[in-house]
Order: sequence, then C-alpha cells, then structure tokens
Amino acid sequence: MKTVSKKIEHLGIKTDLMLNAFSGLVEEKDNYTVIKTMSNPESYWGNYLIFNQAPQKGDYQRWCTIFDQEFFYYSQKHHYAFTWLDQNIMKPNTEEFESHGFNLETNQVMRLDQFNHDTKFNDVIEIKSLKSDQEWNDTLELQILCSVRAHATQSDRTFKTEQFKQYRTMSQQNRGHWYGAYIGNKLIADLGIFHNNKIGRYQAVETHPDFRNQNICKAMIKACGEMAIEEHKLKSLIIVADEHDYAKNIYTSVGFKCVEYYQSLTWWQGK
Repeated sequence: MKTVSKKIEHLGIKTDLMLNAFSGLVEEKDNYTVIKTMSNPESYWGNYLIFNQAPQKGDYQRWCTIFDQEFFYYSQKHHYAFTWLDQNIMKPNTEEFESHGFNLETNQVMRLDQFNHDTKFNDVIEIKSLKSDQEWNDTLELQILCSVRAHATQSDRTFKTEQFKQYRTMSQQNRGHWYGAYIGNKLIADLGIFHNNKIGRYQAVETHPDFRNQNICKAMIKACGEMAIEEHKLKSLIIVADEHDYAKNIYTSVGFKCVEYYQSLTWWQGK
C-alpha cells in the first residue's frame, strides 16, 4: 500500500484516499494517480483513476486506454471511473465522454463546523456502534436492501460484502466505527465514520425504506458525529452528497455546509 506524495487539499478526494489506501493500492504516476483494490474488483470507487487536470478535448480515448492498461485484471470492459485534482472548473470538457455513455456526477463536499441543535431529531431510536457478527450481518443486509442501484445484483452483494470486511477491520483497528440505529432489536438505519489526521468521513448513510421521513437520519448523523468527535478528538467531519439528491438537504439541516464540489465521470457495463 502506498499513499500519494502530492499535497492534496481537496477534502473529498483526500478522505476518499484515506479509505482507499487501507485495503488497496494508491500509486502516483506522472499525470495521474491509480487506485486499485484487487480484493474487491466490483468496487468502482476502489478501482479508479485520479488525473491531475480536469478533462480536456481529446482525453476520452487517452483516459480509457490508461484505465485498460492499469486495470489488467478485468477480462472485459467492466467499468470506468475517473476524477481529477483540479476541481475548480465547474464545466469541464466532458462532451466526448458523455457521448460514449459516461455520466458526469457532481457532488457537494460538506463540512460540519457545529451541529444545529434546533433541528428536530428522533429520540425513540437507540444508537450504538456495531460489535457482534449478527450486527454486522444485519447491517450488510440493510445496505444491500438500500442499494443505490435500483435492483441489487450478485455483483452488488459481492461488492458490499468485501467493502464491509474492510469497514469491520478498520473498526477493529480503531480507525473509526460503524453505527446502527435500532427500535427494539430491529436495525432501521446505519452509517460509518472513519478518520485520519483528526478528519472524520461519513460513509454510506442508509435508512430502511419503511422508516424514512421520521428524522432518523438526522438523529443518526448528529449522535454518531458527536460520539466520533468525543472518542477520536476529531476537528472536522466531512460528508459527500449528490448535488441533485435530497440527502444534501438533510445534512444541511443538521449543520453541514458545502465547502467544495467534487466531479467525476463514470461508465459501467450494463448501464
């Protein structure tokens, strides 16, 4: 495992690499950085490229060729995932990528300075960090149920299973925790917070479909954030949200503020 020597200030990319480097390879090349997680080839954002510059005209073929060369362990075209360090260009030249079926994603990188204590929270749930095999298994099943892909497939299950092996190992090494929200013995929501250099990054915030719109997500984000800050003496909490997703409004209501934008290009087989 190798971390990049470039001084990366972008909080979204920096905290992504914190997670990538734990169980994967992060290798700096001349004009790009390659992230490989051979243990989880179904992970798009465990196997991707970070270019130094935003895409320019003519980069489509060059970037795809580099990807194919770096990710030799895919026997056929599986996915492409690109981002870039220069995130100051809000309208990068992505037309050629999009004409070949790529999706340009724009996320907000949100930072918490202080929780909003006036927001209404759900106080019925019990929140705790996961410990037992059963708790981790229940969380895996909830994550698969809430998969952002409309219909979970075997590859989704494979991806999530490997991903949660990493999260559990990180938790066991005190690099952060995964938290569950319970009503009785039923897990109804979960999320992770992992940290490095006093910066915590939220991961995979999910609520069971039957328990949404009950302020559970808000309660989870606040309570788990407070626990992480207290236990690990964190100075900052980061969460990333799709610019077009309602979740960003939930995070704003809790106290998060957008401090950066984070764009990427993705394509996957069967899209």
